Amino acid sequence: MQGAEEFYLDDVPEMESAVTEAFDAINPNGELPMRGLAECAVFEEEPERGVLLMRDLQVLDGDEPTPLDIVGRVTALAEDGSPRQGGPAGPVVRLSAVTEWSVEYADEMVIVWVSTETADYKLLSPAPQYTPLWEVLQRKTALAARVLALLADDPTMTYKALLRQTILCNSIPGAIQFKADDLLHFGRFLVDQIANSEELASCRALIGLREALERKAKEEAITQRSLDDEEKAESDPNKRQRKATKMYEAVPSHTPRAGSGGGADGKGKAGGAGGKGKAGGKDEDPNAPRPAQSAFMYYSKEMRTQIATEGLLTAEGAPLSYADVGRLVGERWKGASKEVKATYEEIAAADKERFIIETAALEAEKEAREAAAMKGKRGPKRASLDGGSGLPGGGATPLSPGT
Repeated sequence: MQGAEEFYLDDVPEMESAVTEAFDAINPNGELPMRGLAECAVFEEEPERGVLLMRDLQVLDGDEPTPLDIVGRVTALAEDGSPRQGGPAGPVVRLSAVTEWSVEYADEMVIVWVSTETADYKLLSPAPQYTPLWEVLQRKTALAARVLALLADDPTMTYKALLRQTILCNSIPGAIQFKADDLLHFGRFLVDQIANSEELASCRALIGLREALERKAKEEAITQRSLDDEEKAESDPNKRQRKATKMYEAVPSHTPRAGSGGGADGKGKAGGAGGKGKAGGKDEDPNAPRPAQSAFMYYSKEMRTQIATEGLLTAEGAPLSYADVGRLVGERWKGASKEVKATYEEIAAADKERFIIETAALEAEKEAREAAAMKGKRGPKRASLDGGSGLPGGGATPLSPGT
C-alpha cells in the first residue's frame, strides 16, 4: 500500500501474555473477556526495510488480508463497557497478527473492536501519531451508523433516496456533516456494513450503491487510461509523423457539393460502405446534456492554467510537455489537502446534479413526444434559450424557481 506513513514506538511494548486477569471484564456478547485499549495504533511491519507502516483496519476486509499489529495501553472495563473508574494502570502491549475487527452500532454510538484468541479489545483512543487515520475511521463508521439507521426505518428506499436522506440529517443539531460524495468515498466500507445485516443484504439501496461504485471505478479507469495514453504519446518519437499522416488521410479527395451534407458519400455520412460515422451507427442526440465532469477534471483544468504561468522547465531546460503537465497535475491532486479537494468535489457534485436533472427533463420530453405521436398529435415545443421561445414577441420568458 503506497503512501503509508511510518509509525515509531516510543517504548518497547509487552506481549499480550503479560496482561493479567485483573483487566478482564465479562463480555455480554461473546465468550472471550473484553478489555479496553487506549492510545492505540494499527500498523504493519515491513521486514525488508525494518519499519512500521500505519494502516487502516479496513485492509483486513480484503480477500487475502495481511495480519496487522496493534499497540496500546490496556485499560480495565466496567460491565457496561466504559473504562473502569479507579482501575489499575495497564501495560502498553503489542497485539500481533490481528486478523479480526468489528464495528458495533448502538444508540447512535459507534464502537470499534479488535479480537485475538485471548480477548476482545475495545479501541478507546488513538496514539498521537495515529490520530489522522483514527479520525477517518471515526468518520466512516459514523456515516455507516447513519446509513444503517435510515435503512432500518425504511429498508425499501433506493440509493438516491438514501443519499438524499443522509444529507438531510446534517440539519440535526450536533450531527456530523457529510457530503454527497462521502457515500462513494467510503462506499466499499458501507457496502460491507450493509451487507453484514441479513435484513439489508439484498436491499435496493445496497444494489444502487454497488452500481454507483462500479460507474465511479470505470470513470476513474478511463481518466487514468487517458493520462497514460497522453504520456505514451508524448514519449513517442514518431507521434508527429503518424499524426500528420492521419490528418492527411482524413482530408477528403474532393469538395462536397453545396447541400450534400458534407459527408464523404454526399449524404451527410462520414463512413464508407456502411455509411456510419461511429461504431454502431448510433447518432448522438444534439439536445443531450453536457456530461458531468469529475472533481479531478475541474481541478486539472484550473491547475493546467496555473502551471502555464509558473514557467516550469524539465531537467533538460525544455518547456513542459502536455504529458509532463498532466503528471504534475496528478501529483498535486494526490498531495492536495482535504479542504482543497472538497472544493472541487462540491463543484463536481453540483455538475452531476445538473446532468441528472437535465437528463431527466430530456427523457420526460421524449416520452411526452412519443405519447403524443401515438395519439396522432404533435408533441410539445422544445424551449429555446436564444430568444426563440415560440411565445408572441419572440422573447424568452424567465423561469421562476420551482418551474
